[in-house]
Amino acid sequence: MSYTAVELIETKRDGGKLPDDGIEWLIRAYTDGSVTDYQMSAMAMAIYFNGLDVDE
Repeated sequence: MSYTAVELIETKRDGGKLPDDGIEWLIRAYTDGSVTDYQMSAMAMAIYFNGLDVDE
């Protein structure tokens, strides 16, 4: 499946669960420069406030 950083950030911000392939996509996109530092910072903030479950 295809993702965008914004939709994954919004999912976590709104208390949703990140799909496994979405997490993989986000890490790959960040390391290749497709996801910016400020987007990854927003994801980190969403995770900080909403946490991760054991499956994530």
